[in-house]
Amino acid sequence: AQKFGKTEQDSMDCLTNNSLYQEFYKQKNYKDAYEPWKKVVEICPQYHINTYIRGVNILNNLIATAKTQQDKDKYIDELLSLYDKRSAAFGEEWNNLGRKAQTLEQYRPTQVEQIYTLYKSAAEKGGNQLDQQFCVQYLQSTIKYLASIKANKEQMSELFDVYDYASETMEQAQTDA
Repeated sequence: AQKFGKTEQDSMDCLTNNSLYQEFYKQKNYKDAYEPWKKVVEICPQYHINTYIRGVNILNNLIATAKTQQDKDKYIDELLSLYDKRSAAFGEEWNNLGRKAQTLEQYRPTQVEQIYTLYKSAAEKGGNQLDQQFCVQYLQSTIKYLASIKANKEQMSELFDVYDYASETMEQAQTDA
């Protein structure tokens, strides 16, 4: 009986590709790790959380070494999509939305509204479970967003709401620790 994927062949392909990509990964040969890693994500998305964690490293390296802007954009889009796949396979959608926002901040910082919207969605879905780093970044992105739209007094109330949310969430995390 298959353990990974939908068929016995999927299971064998999953194990083979996992072994291949991990060997290349250990050698920091991200270029050669890429194709077998992609097959693991495709064939057996719930194989292991490390597939997604390592995938971020693989894609960040490919982005950094891309020869053309077109290739760079392709890998950035793939990285953003990876967080959706991770949510589908392992849950915690809120933290993955935070990771997406963080990635946009890094690679496409001019997308201020989209970054703010992703952090806001992460906070709404995660509540006090949202990772603390994303709470701080949500507050920062709110400031940038409100500045970008030249917010009026009424719109500025959003900033105080986000500040309260971030403070309470971080305080709760300290209490729980």
